[in-house]
Amino acid sequence: MSIYYLPATFCEHLECIMNQYWWGSHGSGGGGIRWMSCSRMCCSKMKGGLGYKHLNRFNIALLAKQGWRLLTNPSSLAARLYKARYYPHADFLDAKIGANPSYCWHSIMASQDILRAGCFKRIGNGEATLVWKHPWLPDSEDPYVHTACSDQNVNMRVSALINQNTKDWGLGHSP
Repeated sequence: MSIYYLPATFCEHLECIMNQYWWGSHGSGGGGIRWMSCSRMCCSKMKGGLGYKHLNRFNIALLAKQGWRLLTNPSSLAARLYKARYYPHADFLDAKIGANPSYCWHSIMASQDILRAGCFKRIGNGEATLVWKHPWLPDSEDPYVHTACSDQNVNMRVSALINQNTKDWGLGHSP
């Protein structure tokens, strides 16, 4: 589950088998009594559920962990291989599925939207952050800049917005 995307129907089938084990009658062939709905069983224990996992969501979370490793450890062998093959001129969040992808890469890409929604960049000196393409604003709902951009400023970096003399936000030059 941590490197391959399992189809949703397969996950549902596994959940049905688990439910039959927990709620099925092992004796007279009867169906048994279902004391709790599946959706409530999958709630956390703090919310009154049993803490079971939705297998499809858990699968996506494990795949997002692999994507996170590609983002945070770019010098690892796997990250270098994927970068060379699928996104040589970008980072993982900007990568495309590509032509003829491996099933493993296709699986990891299934979690890219979740990572993109939850990732924020640290600005630092602003050299590695693009103004219009990276999520860098301190807004949890929408961290992207949506103002109009001229063609010459498409790849403008945040460092151009920082006054290098005073380290304050400005237009990158002293007044």
